[in-house]
Amino acid sequence: MLIEFALGPVWVWLFVDEVPHRWTLIGGSVIIASVAMHAILEMISQSRPEQTPGQPV
Repeated sequence: MLIEFALGPVWVWLFVDEVPHRWTLIGGSVIIASVAMHAILEMISQSRPEQTPGQPV
């Protein structure tokens, strides 16, 4: 679902021939990178079992 919003400007660029500004591309890249990093960190945190303080590892 998130990829639809991320690729919206790309579809406009391809089909309407609108050329995005450099800052638009930089901002979109930052957003996509942060969403990807959030997803990766979420997967990593779910793969680790939760530890209770005081219990041996």
